[in-house]
Amino acid sequence: MNHLTTLEACLQPVLPNIRRLGQELHSACPFCQAGDDRFVIWPHGTYWCRQCGRKGRVEGLLHQLGMEPVAFTPSQPGNDADPALVAGYRDLYRQVAEVARADVNVAFWQQRGLKPWAISELGLGHGSGDVTCLVGGFERQQSIGAGLITDRGRPAAVLRDTHLIPWFHCGQVINQRGRRPGHGGYLELRGSRRQRGGYGLYLADCLDHTDSVMLTEGEIKAMVAWQAWREAELSMPAVAKPGAGDWHAAYANLLRGKTVYLAYDSDRAGQAATRRDGERLRGVAIDVKVIRWLEGGDKIDLDGFILSHGTEAMQRLIDQAETM
Repeated sequence: MNHLTTLEACLQPVLPNIRRLGQELHSACPFCQAGDDRFVIWPHGTYWCRQCGRKGRVEGLLHQLGMEPVAFTPSQPGNDADPALVAGYRDLYRQVAEVARADVNVAFWQQRGLKPWAISELGLGHGSGDVTCLVGGFERQQSIGAGLITDRGRPAAVLRDTHLIPWFHCGQVINQRGRRPGHGGYLELRGSRRQRGGYGLYLADCLDHTDSVMLTEGEIKAMVAWQAWREAELSMPAVAKPGAGDWHAAYANLLRGKTVYLAYDSDRAGQAATRRDGERLRGVAIDVKVIRWLEGGDKIDLDGFILSHGTEAMQRLIDQAETM
């Protein structure tokens, strides 16, 4: 029985008109009693009433309705792995993150504008001998399925001498990516995110606490904006997809009902992604706005702008952003 079927059965006593439509559950709103199609629950674990605007996580909804919690594994459309396997993978990722954070290179992250409290809260770590030793003790086939080791038993490159970035969703670690000194881009676990149940947006859990959010490319850019938001220096946080050209239906589902500010890089790839993703979010987000970077010949990106010009200048760009 999958998680939507479980939820439908659980909520039937208090939402007698609940029904499944595709990959969604629909019912009358338990808060404002609006009609049968106004209250929606999505597979990634959130709900929204199109009438009164109430929204939040399914776990909170069950609590508000006086229901007992149910076993619920958040997922996104396109994540094809067995939920039982996904739960096991995420437990391994959690163990990796816990060991990695004990050896975090604080200086590396401070050079990128992060403060100690943010480094700690984000769970940032370091791929070291302790991590590879831990992974070597995991069950072999499960570790291969989770993308932690190769078929020959060698730890994945992302776990070896890298600055590790855990991706959280509903408090679970759903993916691990990393940066290696001297390596131009990000490294990731082996295999398909689809098979590992790893689709999501970086820092997606902050979406429960805001109606407006910046969407950017790459984790470090989102980290710097998120830190400024947490310190009340920006009016909204940022979430990130892995890169400008990356897209998945899960991203639209997570951003449904939000006002989204596209804050991609000023280069050609970033601006092309702005046009594509703006179209993809039409009819999904309440509004889609674009951050227009200051004119100049050099490439501009979100974290670089904040660190060079400050949060007040960044907030002005947010306030000046126009609907696509």
